[in-house]
Amino acid sequence: MKQRRVRFTSTARSHVWREKLWWLENRTHTEIFAAEFEEALRILAVLPGAGTYTDPGVGYYEAKYRERILRSLSKRATSLGFQLVQLQPVSDGVS
Repeated sequence: MKQRRVRFTSTARSHVWREKLWWLENRTHTEIFAAEFEEALRILAVLPGAGTYTDPGVGYYEAKYRERILRSLSKRATSLGFQLVQLQPVSDGVS
């Protein structure tokens, strides 16, 4: 991961480092993040106009990720003078 150049005091820098280490050490403990997620849902429930939360599912997030990757590749290809084209399916038969 590329480090960002942000000016922090030494105290803030050490806090960010400790926080990062904590998240990396505890990312396998899903119960911690599940509890935080439930708390976030409770907070969202009391906000005016928030409505109820419905999880769109994994497929939704995968589609969004795919769109974001394609958009990024398209921009990169355009900047290099290329254009992305969708591949046509190849028939299995030999002509």
